[in-house]
Amino acid sequence: MDWFPAVMALVGVLVGLGVQEFRNRRGKKDKYKDMVFMKRLEVHQEAYYLCTKLSHSVAPDKLVRDGAVDAAMKEIWGAVEWLEKNTLYLDIFSMDKMSRLLFYMIERSPKYRDEEWRKNLNIEEEKLKIGKDISGVLYSLEKGIGVDYLPERELLFKLEMNRIADELLEKAEEVIRKSKEIENA
Repeated sequence: MDWFPAVMALVGVLVGLGVQEFRNRRGKKDKYKDMVFMKRLEVHQEAYYLCTKLSHSVAPDKLVRDGAVDAAMKEIWGAVEWLEKNTLYLDIFSMDKMSRLLFYMIERSPKYRDEEWRKNLNIEEEKLKIGKDISGVLYSLEKGIGVDYLPERELLFKLEMNRIADELLEKAEEVIRKSKEIENA
């Protein structure tokens, strides 16, 4: 029975190490989720901005003007390049809608150079089609933020708590610095 306390102590240490490891891994996972969510939010905001910007440059009434097609194509290909770099962070629905919209624009925009094709173009119908497609992308982007990562309220609460903790830490450091200045004076 002399070995019993030693075994119990060893079991206690092992359980303590297991609990510590569990907490460490859970903390790292939560930190990773927060970081990924912030990057996803940033990418969704950029995509939203790109689509809004594209909606102005590919407006059918603008594309019928001379030189506008080249400028629009440059912006469209810039958006395609951006999408390729950020695909991992977009949700599947937003990525799908955005890539379909860009493909449509790539296919459609050069046709505006053709005088014969433009004669048969109904600009109002084209505006509605592009507007509907862009609205669909924007809606997907709004809905796609953080879908699989963190509930928004939990994240906002964590961000607010981190902000408050940072402010308190700064104030505490300032108080310590001032008290040291007073002691030294």
